[in-house]
Amino acid sequence: PGQFLTLRVAAAAGGDAVLKTYSISSDPGLSGRYRITVKREGPARDGLPGGVGSCFLHDAVSEGSLLDIAPPR
Repeated sequence: PGQFLTLRVAAAAGGDAVLKTYSISSDPGLSGRYRITVKREGPARDGLPGGVGSCFLHDAVSEGSLLDIAPPR
């Protein structure tokens, strides 16, 4: 419980990558892979930030994609 992964995700077109943290939701007994659960947040609007990380993960990542992550903490 309480372990998380930090992912480097692409920001909006032309922007720098951002670091986002997600809780691990996979069974602790699983070996060799991690599962995270990501709720998609809406895009930026009316001067409020959108879900940069969640939009990227939902739109651009699929099974087999490689991601830049830090070790679990």
